[in-house]
This record gives sequence, C-alpha cells and structure tokens, in this order.
Amino acid sequence: MLIPRFSLSQTATHLSITIRCPYVKFSSSNDDSNGIEVDLPSSNEFYFACKPYYLHLYLPGRVIDKGVPEYKYDIDTSSFCFNYEKEIANEHFQDLDMITKLLNKENKISSNKIEEIDKVSNNDDDEDDDDDDEDEPLWNQMRQLEIDV
Repeated sequence: MLIPRFSLSQTATHLSITIRCPYVKFSSSNDDSNGIEVDLPSSNEFYFACKPYYLHLYLPGRVIDKGVPEYKYDIDTSSFCFNYEKEIANEHFQDLDMITKLLNKENKISSNKIEEIDKVSNNDDDEDDDDDDEDEPLWNQMRQLEIDV
C-alpha cells in the first residue's frame, strides 16, 4: 500500500483533508463506495483506503462524524477532498503542515514504568534447598562436591 500525498486546511468551523491519488482504480461494481473506505475510528482519527493507497491520520483536534463521509473527487487534480465539521467552532488546529506528526500516534509517557512483583514463596522443602544452592557462590558449591566425593 502507498501513502498518498495529502494536505490539511481549516476554516473556523471545518477541517478539509485533500488526498492526491493519481492511480486510483475505481471498481465497476454496484457498490456505492467504488472501493473507497473512509472512517473516523475516533473523533481525532481519520482513515482512508482506496487501492493502492492507505492513509491513517491522527488529527490535532476533534471533528464530528456524520456517519456517511461526504467527499468530492476532482478528476483534473486526481484528488479527493473530505470536509469535516469541527467539534468546537473557532478552535485552531495546530501543526496541520507537520506530516509526520499527523501520521504517528502521540505516545504519552506513563508515570510508573516499573511494575513491582511480589516474591512467590514455595512451601515445598526440597525446592527451598535448591534455592539456597543457587544463592551460594559457584566455587563454594564446587567445594562441597569435592568434599562429598
């Protein structure tokens, strides 16, 4: 799959996503989608797939999903244009020109990366003896073997 060339622009109330797809092959089936898949998995994610293109964007703000995507295809520029209404009017979405930021999901750093694990104790006496041997230095274990022989 190819990542198509794309750009985002905004007005006070809408976000516009333009995707250039010069090698799109529309299917001749009776399906209304023509082989185009568009989805908003969450209010700040955009998903587009149309053979041979695939695009998954992480938007810097929230948009409203109206169910059926509304888009236009411009034959002259070979571009799809999707318009979405912003969830909060007059909100300014930052970094719409930062392509890598839109393609990568932001990783939030958690406060505690080390998980404490309780020590498991065994009730079996035979296994406890083995554990004691493991804690002893190897040279001491070898010395015990020499004495036993």
